[in-house]
Amino acid sequence: MRPGRAALTAGAFDGDIREYWGRGVATAALRDFLEVIIVRPLLSRAAADNLASLRVLEKCGFVVIGESRGHVNARDAAIVEMLLRLD
Repeated sequence: MRPGRAALTAGAFDGDIREYWGRGVATAALRDFLEVIIVRPLLSRAAADNLASLRVLEKCGFVVIGESRGHVNARDAAIVEMLLRLD
């Protein structure tokens, strides 16, 4: 990405919808989203310990480009987040 150029960011919060976990719903939704939103690069973040979210992003072509610590309101805690990018 060129310096000073904004990037589009994709993100989701799954809340408490556990009945859909492990069924491919997030992967299918992200793939559909990526067919419509063709802007690249596309950035995303996921908690380093959220292996399911990281896997969804990686299955859709995102690659890890770094990590950072940040406060996450849903956990009310500082966590390590992985930064991913789709070119």
